[in-house]
Amino acid sequence: GDHPSGRIIKYANSRIFNEYIVNYSWPLFPFIWNEVKFYVSYSSDFDFISLNVTQIAEKEIGEDMNRRVLRLKRIRADSLVKELEIKERPSVIFTAHDNNWIEVTLRFLVEPKNSGAVKSLLFTHIMAELKKYPKKVIFPNS
Repeated sequence: GDHPSGRIIKYANSRIFNEYIVNYSWPLFPFIWNEVKFYVSYSSDFDFISLNVTQIAEKEIGEDMNRRVLRLKRIRADSLVKELEIKERPSVIFTAHDNNWIEVTLRFLVEPKNSGAVKSLLFTHIMAELKKYPKKVIFPNS
């Protein structure tokens, strides 16, 4: 779950060249992209969902995320990576699935040590708001 525990992890040199190692301690940019996901019916009002989810995320983390993205853009300007789209605000993505439901994903930028708390905060606020509109947002029943 990407939650810090304080433990020290050691890798054999042979593994470093054969596997991906994720290090969240880069001092220039100590943030990760995280997501909140849930499912809705094809009959749901996607514009309504996107607007409400985005507004909730903006209220809770918008300014912090904007500062982080500006920092990332400054770092990127000094790098060789020039063609990379970086969303400045939390974004909503809809994905169709075979299970007859649409996956709704809210993507945002957060400090790794706070990712669980922020994810939980956003999820609970999103669910509380969207459940007020059962005709516009239809959730799975089972």
